[in-house]
Amino acid sequence: MQHPVKKEKRASRKKRALRWILLLVALGLAVALVALLPRIRQMIPGKTAQQNQLPPPREQRLLKAEDPAQLETVRIAQRDSEPFALGYRDGALFLMDHGEWLDINDVYSDDLISAATYIMVSDKVTDDPAEVEPYLADMGLLPPRAEVTVIFTDGREYTMQLGNQVHGTTYSYFRWSEMPGVYMCDTGVSDAFLMSPNRLRPVEQPQIAAGLVDNLRLETKDGVLAISLEADVAGNRFGRLTEPFVYPMNDDYLEAVVTALESFRLGTFEGEATEERLAQYGLNDPVAVLELHQNGGTRMSTDENGALSTIPMEETTLRFVFGRQEGEYFYTCLYEGNVYLVSRLLCQVLVEGTPEDWISLYPLRMSSLQLGAVDITTPSDEMHIHAQYTERVLPNNELEVDLEGNLIYDITVKVDGDKWSSDGLDNMAGRMYQLRGSGRVPEGFTIQGKTPRWTMDITTVYGESRLVEAYMLDPFADVLAVDGVAMHYVHSEAIQMLLGELAPELTF
Repeated sequence: MQHPVKKEKRASRKKRALRWILLLVALGLAVALVALLPRIRQMIPGKTAQQNQLPPPREQRLLKAEDPAQLETVRIAQRDSEPFALGYRDGALFLMDHGEWLDINDVYSDDLISAATYIMVSDKVTDDPAEVEPYLADMGLLPPRAEVTVIFTDGREYTMQLGNQVHGTTYSYFRWSEMPGVYMCDTGVSDAFLMSPNRLRPVEQPQIAAGLVDNLRLETKDGVLAISLEADVAGNRFGRLTEPFVYPMNDDYLEAVVTALESFRLGTFEGEATEERLAQYGLNDPVAVLELHQNGGTRMSTDENGALSTIPMEETTLRFVFGRQEGEYFYTCLYEGNVYLVSRLLCQVLVEGTPEDWISLYPLRMSSLQLGAVDITTPSDEMHIHAQYTERVLPNNELEVDLEGNLIYDITVKVDGDKWSSDGLDNMAGRMYQLRGSGRVPEGFTIQGKTPRWTMDITTVYGESRLVEAYMLDPFADVLAVDGVAMHYVHSEAIQMLLGELAPELTF
């Protein structure tokens, strides 16, 4: 029996035609999708885009500009706080307190004057607040976080309302009494009007010059921690723990302490140190008491124009009492009879230090790599390494210096009277600098009554000295006592590694 060939061909043609139509439609949709993809991504950003991309910049719009010279009073009522007023005089704002005009920080004064007289918005939410009335509370506008009344000398006044920060932006919701709409303003405007009167007051900062601080003493509930900060004649800084024991200081912590001293600032003034306030801020049972001794001298200062000047400093001792952690970012602090908040970030390394953190893990590391003498003693041998540094003198009798202005020396090195290369000495200094303690001395181990396996008496060309003694812990490790204090152990072959080519000349 024959099949109906013609009918089958018609069906195949229809199917092929349908497939071509579907293919063309799919191709068209794909092209359209590619074309619309950027727009789709803008409308529905992915999680990564939401986290990493900043919102597009908004167009700034000036609603009103007033002459600051016509300003009379700025009244600020912050939610859940007592209202206060700022008076304008001689180009600045002052805090008005029971008839007194109290100074405020100059920078804050300028910011507040600008925010009160230049009504600048970043975007408009709506012209008709009825459209967003159900959301005004969520915007922080019902009631507002702050309501500001600006009064001028001619009797005119207007009000501003500051709300919450707009999620994912650097703007806050904003309303102005002269126009009915709801807007957005830069958060700098809302931040200015949300500062407390205490925060507006200027704070006289303690004068700390980190380069002049020579002693730091920290008393916590765990005990006393004290360090000395020194510098050799070349300006190399080094620190030494002096309580609860004497030991070289960790270089990283030394740098962190110096940075903290240079950055330390008192924050918001909270009031005089009354008995009630001391108890309120935890200052009767402080977490830490910090004392700094500062030598007399000078420090460099930069004015607002970038000009450098030298400020004389008198010898002084500064004392800070830290009451407790206040929130996530602050400590309470007592200084010279007043209570402040201080940034935890700036002072954490000073307040929360422990001997474990502050001691060096590198027992032979000195402030300078320029060795002057290294005397090594074992029970049966001795070795004496001495270096002499002679400045190079030019034909014009001036001292020769390198491109950085450092003096250039000719170095003569002798080992037990025989000449040795300066490169050999430099390499030894580098190995000493890198020697790291392998671990803490086991509890119960003592060096009392024991004879050291070897000793190394080190002196730099600048006069810094260190005596290191090695006591056998086991056949594989030596405990190193630095100036009589044993904290770490090292591999027993560390001395041979330090001496390098000189090691075969000593018996251990």
